[in-house]
Amino acid sequence: MSFTLENILTIKELNTVQLAAGKLGITRAVKWVTILEVLDELSFLDEGDLLVTTGYGLAEDKTLQEQLIPFLAEKNLAGLAIQPGFSIKEIPEIIMQKAEEYNFPVLHLPKDLSFGKFTRHILRHLINHQFYMLEYSQKIYNQLTRIVLNNQGLESIAESLVNIINRPVLFLDLFHKTLAMAEPDEKQSAPWGKLQPLIQKASSRPGNQTAVINAGDHGQLVITPITTGSEVLGFLCVLNLKPPLEEMENIAIGHAATLAALLILKDMAVRETENRLKEDFLEETLKGNYLSPQVLAKKAAAFGYDHYKGYYLLLIHLQNWAKLTSVMEDKETYNLKSRILSGIESCMSKHGLRYMHKFSHDKLLVLVQAKNEQSLDKIKSIAQDVVECLMSIDYNFELNAGLSNFYDQLEKLSQAHQEAGRAVELGKSFQKRLTLFSEIEVYNLFYEVAKQQVSRKFYEDNLGLLEQYDKKNNSNLVATLIQFLESNCNLQETSSKLFIHRHTLKYRLQRIKEITKLDPLKGEDRLKLQVCLLLSKMIQKPVTME
Repeated sequence: MSFTLENILTIKELNTVQLAAGKLGITRAVKWVTILEVLDELSFLDEGDLLVTTGYGLAEDKTLQEQLIPFLAEKNLAGLAIQPGFSIKEIPEIIMQKAEEYNFPVLHLPKDLSFGKFTRHILRHLINHQFYMLEYSQKIYNQLTRIVLNNQGLESIAESLVNIINRPVLFLDLFHKTLAMAEPDEKQSAPWGKLQPLIQKASSRPGNQTAVINAGDHGQLVITPITTGSEVLGFLCVLNLKPPLEEMENIAIGHAATLAALLILKDMAVRETENRLKEDFLEETLKGNYLSPQVLAKKAAAFGYDHYKGYYLLLIHLQNWAKLTSVMEDKETYNLKSRILSGIESCMSKHGLRYMHKFSHDKLLVLVQAKNEQSLDKIKSIAQDVVECLMSIDYNFELNAGLSNFYDQLEKLSQAHQEAGRAVELGKSFQKRLTLFSEIEVYNLFYEVAKQQVSRKFYEDNLGLLEQYDKKNNSNLVATLIQFLESNCNLQETSSKLFIHRHTLKYRLQRIKEITKLDPLKGEDRLKLQVCLLLSKMIQKPVTME
């Protein structure tokens, strides 16, 4: 309940004060009373002020008459109280018209009512109201604080808040994952799913201010950031099907958001400790420092590892991490890491998967448990979700990710790590954001071979000549060769896919033979060309094979 213009009109000692215009705005909250004889310092007025004036100079200034009400309404003042009889005879008609247009209340003060008496009676009631609100605020804060002290979670805060404001409540984390919710009517749930796009759009706006959004038939959506200083931890959403929230209800929402921040921070601290222990475990496992599989299994079980399942290893290389963090303060870097890990947690929990991670410099290692090798498609989809989640963080990450093969023994974690790392490196050659080791196993055989001078010479003496010819003559013999090999040397299929005549295809194959001295129609020569194409992925700018 706010102290409004309507309350002022009910004060017995001010019964001679009349509402001159703007009746629809009398529910505006009054926070203070400001007296200005000369209307030349309007920029210093604050939201919720009730401006009191005799209107000195107003009669002669037609522009001020036109602009006064729109200006005060834009600054969200409570109202305007004018005392005619000294500086002006009557309240100007244009002010009355604008007051009706903007639903901005204008009070008529009688000439025999002193400003001192007027403000004294208002402030007495206003201060009493503020004391009442302070007492109410403390009561609500104590009620919600007891929930925290009794080790109850966000669900209990949500339920208590619903009991206070009688409206649906939803707590979300930074990535819009539901943390808790409560409804005033258990038989009728709020349509939070339909409102998700509105919530995401509103919560992505800069700043930490509460947003009030029109949700159409669902009423108003009030979104309050859950913050610790400048850092946003999540969002408290209230669906308002009734008239605007009262001051007392806004106070309760504010307290709930503050205590939610404490609970989220507490959970974050617990998770950070667990994560550090898991990181140490992964580090030691990668180094092979555990004495036996039994010791390793026992340690892993303490971190929730299910020994009936195996795992895939996802390695993410944040290539520009050093450049990004070099201009950040330690706290900003910490916050960025927290956002990254929160995003990964959100992706994993959505699919109900157990995982462990390790953040080391510009690389992020994620061990994802899976039932068996047949889970690859699901794990690949989740890995893509993780990559997309990281790319959605507004830091312009340059990243590549690699996914290992499936393993059911933790002792082979180092091997899985090598595979994921190799997938990252080869993925850069293929210009792919996410690369599965199972997709590049053949290329992996040539990874070390490609570094040798003899391999480079073999490539340059064969396929290199063909690529130079294409570049010089603006031809596409390499693309023709790739399609021919992918079509299992079937002339009809190759010509159809290239949209050329069979005679044109035969001519191109003959030119390939003449330039490289290798015949694509002969098995041994064809093998050499295929090896050259594999080497090209790692020797020079990649040749597109898709």
